[in-house]
Amino acid sequence: MPKTDLHVSVQSANQSWLNQLVEPDGSFEFLHQPRQPMVLHVHRSGSPVRSQHRFEAPAHGALQCEIVFDEPASLLGRLEGPAGSSLGGWIVGFRAETNGLEWGATVADDGRFELHAVGGAAGTLGFERTFHGITKGRFELRRTGAEPSPWVIPVPADCVPTASLHGRVVDARGTLVPDAVVSLDDEPPSSLDGATFAVAGLDAGTHQLHIAAPGHVVLRRPIELSAGQQLDLGDVALATGCELRLRFRRPDGSPWHERAPIPQLSNSAGESIHDRVIEADVDGTVVMRGLPTGRCRVERIGQDELLYEAFDVDLRPEAATECTVATSLGRHCELVLGDPEAIPEGVPLEFVVHRADGVVVWSQNVQRHGAWLLPHNRGLGHPFLCTLPAEALRAELRGPAGISHALEFPVRVEQESPIRLVVPRR
Repeated sequence: MPKTDLHVSVQSANQSWLNQLVEPDGSFEFLHQPRQPMVLHVHRSGSPVRSQHRFEAPAHGALQCEIVFDEPASLLGRLEGPAGSSLGGWIVGFRAETNGLEWGATVADDGRFELHAVGGAAGTLGFERTFHGITKGRFELRRTGAEPSPWVIPVPADCVPTASLHGRVVDARGTLVPDAVVSLDDEPPSSLDGATFAVAGLDAGTHQLHIAAPGHVVLRRPIELSAGQQLDLGDVALATGCELRLRFRRPDGSPWHERAPIPQLSNSAGESIHDRVIEADVDGTVVMRGLPTGRCRVERIGQDELLYEAFDVDLRPEAATECTVATSLGRHCELVLGDPEAIPEGVPLEFVVHRADGVVVWSQNVQRHGAWLLPHNRGLGHPFLCTLPAEALRAELRGPAGISHALEFPVRVEQESPIRLVVPRR
């Protein structure tokens, strides 16, 4: 009878291998094989049991064969835990006593598993459950080969996640927030009815609660649970979010009509603000909502073509904070080396750009890789790119022995297209 999830490999006399998955109707085909004796190996996914079939080289034409793959019966089982407990995340392994062969499979969420071609072999059956790379449960038992099929295996109580938590999402006035989105460890809750949520089947340890709702600041909170704890969080209050509107303008005061730049935000402690809702339009306006109350620093991201000075704003939930940002158009540059061999590879350097009056407008640690200068300790990737002010006139590469290379920029000009800065040969 044709099998599925079978793999067949052909090994020629010169030890070359080719593999393919057998079609659902049991057929397979290897083309352009040398006229040499060959061995076909057949096995099922997840099973260490293999069958070998030797064939002499055909005198002419194609070699046609019929292989009977008769494997031992599978070991069917089902893990059984307390009512309502999830059995996802378990893996099962089996080691035979007689020959030491090992099998492995993943346990389904309903607890069912199948180990192919185990047959009646006796050995050790082991189960393990992990959570974010940490082992949370492990147990073993011996198989004699006389167990029923499917074999129902109860999970030891100390291996079952039994903690839970529940709560309600409210705003600063205590009103329920029915459109809140709740997750725990990036997974949705077991139940969510309006603003009321519940999560069951949790392991002991630290979990990350995440709640977001339109018009509110995103809440991130670590939750510590002990084994079997039923934690009631009560009312979880979301702070009212603030709105920041930035209008980017060209040097002549006209709106920036291209893609509006998205700035980097940080709070008064210097921590980046990642959770925010962003809207941008073609009129050079960026609107960010869901920001926390207080002082916020606005800075450009390094590759944006618009240049502007960093500034601070005070955010209040009563009304949107509006700012007009004066910009200048920088020069998008790509830095390459005209004489790569003149700079030892991997040596840390500093790429410094300054104006005619000596004021530094850009500084970055770099190192050579091939003909490129890359950001230091950032690994391989794209060549080093930067956006420089139009008034930048001189760039220098500074190494342990001082300035190793220098180049003058072209005359002052604003360019929208990228330019290449080639460090010349010395």
